[in-house]
Amino acid sequence: MGYPRSINDPSRPVLRAVVLVAHGSRDHRPRQAVELLASRLSAMLAAANVRSIVAVAQLEGASTPLHQQLVGFAQRARSAGAVRVEIIPLFLSMGVHATVDVPEEVALATQSMGPQWGDRWQLYPPLGVWPGLDRVMTEEWRKVAVELPRRAWVLVTHGSRNPLGNQLVEQLAEQLGITLAYWAIAPTLLDRLTEFAAAGHRAIGIFPYFLFAGSLTDALFEQVYSWQRDHTDVDVQWLEPIGPAASLVRLMASQLLDDLND
Repeated sequence: MGYPRSINDPSRPVLRAVVLVAHGSRDHRPRQAVELLASRLSAMLAAANVRSIVAVAQLEGASTPLHQQLVGFAQRARSAGAVRVEIIPLFLSMGVHATVDVPEEVALATQSMGPQWGDRWQLYPPLGVWPGLDRVMTEEWRKVAVELPRRAWVLVTHGSRNPLGNQLVEQLAEQLGITLAYWAIAPTLLDRLTEFAAAGHRAIGIFPYFLFAGSLTDALFEQVYSWQRDHTDVDVQWLEPIGPAASLVRLMASQLLDDLND
């Protein structure tokens, strides 16, 4: 797919207009992490001599609906010379948010911008299905796991009542060779911790399959803290979510650069 040239000056290098769509939260930490991810992505594109505007939008918790955020960004990007807006949903599963809510908001944004913008939106698949994300997660886990040997590991994620929504994380758990637990469905993290303790494990590690720390990871941590008070002979190590790690930024930049060269 040839990338369209600048509106203002076709001879100038392409201006990439990218918006990272996060779930959104009242907690300031995920927003700050997404903004840092956007900043690092823009810097990595600049290092590859690619001009870019990388913005952040929220599906929930913002003062305006997502489609209005997209329209505002598209108008600013068009004024700067961009001719396409690339939307990256920061979701790790093929749940309702990624497969229904975000596409519907993009459709509303298209209606607002007019039919000439019908082919000027590029909606990427959710980040969780990108080739290479499993490798990034594996690398980040192994960096820490090597420092914590002889430990039983649990990969914990939100979980979906739609079994298809859990396939990706199930594959990752199998690839890592570790046990899987969920927040929203069984088996829960506490179920897994109790199973491990009953099996005689006295050293357990928890790898959260979330992009950013926030209220949900806090709730999980509090559960673990409470559980550990009743199991003082078990050492539990909780890893931080991947966040705007360099490996994740490289994956995203590589995909954007590959699309530019197609």
